[in-house]
Amino acid sequence: MKYRNHTTILEFLLLGLTDDSALQPLFFSLFLSMYLVTILGNLLIILAIYSDSHLHTPMNFFLSNLSFNDICLSTTTVPKMLVNIQSQDQSIYYTGCLSLVSFVLVFTILENFLLAGMAFDLYVAICHPLRYTVIMNPLLYVSLLQSSLLISTMDAFLHTLLGLRLSFCTDLEIPHFFCELAEVIELACSDTLINNILVFVAACVFAGFPFSGIIFSYIHIVSSVLRMPSSEGKHKAFSTCGSHLSVVFLFYGTGFVVYISSAVTDSPRKTAVASVMYSVVTQMLNPFIYSLRNKDMKETLRKLIERWEGDDDILMVSENERSANTKLGKPRETASGFSILYSSLHSPALLRKEHLSLLPDMTSLTRIPFISLINILETRNETAVSEFLLLGLTNDPALQPLIFSPFLSMYLFSILGNLIIILAISSDFPLHKPMYFFLSNLSFTDVCLSTSTIPKMLVNILKQSQSITYTGCLM
Repeated sequence: MKYRNHTTILEFLLLGLTDDSALQPLFFSLFLSMYLVTILGNLLIILAIYSDSHLHTPMNFFLSNLSFNDICLSTTTVPKMLVNIQSQDQSIYYTGCLSLVSFVLVFTILENFLLAGMAFDLYVAICHPLRYTVIMNPLLYVSLLQSSLLISTMDAFLHTLLGLRLSFCTDLEIPHFFCELAEVIELACSDTLINNILVFVAACVFAGFPFSGIIFSYIHIVSSVLRMPSSEGKHKAFSTCGSHLSVVFLFYGTGFVVYISSAVTDSPRKTAVASVMYSVVTQMLNPFIYSLRNKDMKETLRKLIERWEGDDDILMVSENERSANTKLGKPRETASGFSILYSSLHSPALLRKEHLSLLPDMTSLTRIPFISLINILETRNETAVSEFLLLGLTNDPALQPLIFSPFLSMYLFSILGNLIIILAISSDFPLHKPMYFFLSNLSFTDVCLSTSTIPKMLVNILKQSQSITYTGCLM
């Protein structure tokens, strides 16, 4: 057999799901629709959580990051497949293939940890409800997310480094629609023992441990729920876990189906079709599962859609509250009423009797009893502050639409421009060079950076609200 060192390899061939040219337009339409639904659904979940302070909980913190992770995972796999179908070109450069492997590993492992973190949150909420706020503090769940991302990145980095040492034969066809680590290792002609050992260890540790943690959490949850005397309490507890349990079964169930199908069938194409379930379908269904089974989420999404449609009642309430604040001598205060509490914490002399009339509106926002608010004002304990105010670029309401339109245009232009660069580099072989490799990753970073800042600004302008929770600010 003829050997060829990886330094001379020009490209792999992604064979996709079928060779039938008549089915290619059907697959293109189907996967494009699924991809757009995935992006839109997960973006709605993220916007709903960020726009409603009632949803600023540890569970929804993990959920918003899960939605962002699903967007990234889908964007890593589906666009390349669509470009290949459209251009009738199945080739992918070796470094591009390794990059896809790295991103798929990062987001897949991170999904394991996020699901485990959500299970731990449910475990603490149901089994230790009195200690929930003490245990699930912002420092803990932000640290869990950061450590999970670090572990996922390090694991992907190790696999990529070991992949660089492999040599390949002349047969470089990958019977898949994206570069999967197992398929790449299988094509190698050099010794792959170390690679296979690392794959086995990583699967046991980074998939086995989170899954074991989920099983452990649900064993204790079921045990605690069965000891509840009230049937209503049991139903409420199980309904709380329903959404997460559905996503867990969907993610690990489809992964198990892929493993079984690869073991019992000799057809790699059938395995590739099965892998569509965990790499595409799961990310598309997650938003529907959480929105349909969560009353608070459904209500927030309904309000968000009404706000986008220009709900006059909401705008009138915001205008009336802003006018009331202006009469009180605080023209730059927002409609939420939280700014009064925030200012009084730093200067109690600013709190006048007429301000107290606005505090009930704020209690509905933060779910803190009125007496507790008075105690907060007296003690001035800074740990009680749950929101900050983002003052933005201007306080003039007349300029808000002028600011909204340019920033929305710049954001859409930024996303579209950088995605075009990524797709152009991935689809054109002459651009598969180290410089363009860094450029494509720079474009991906620019997309993520823009998405981290501008959407929140646009939502604040639409809502006529400048508030952001403490956990949201840390994120």
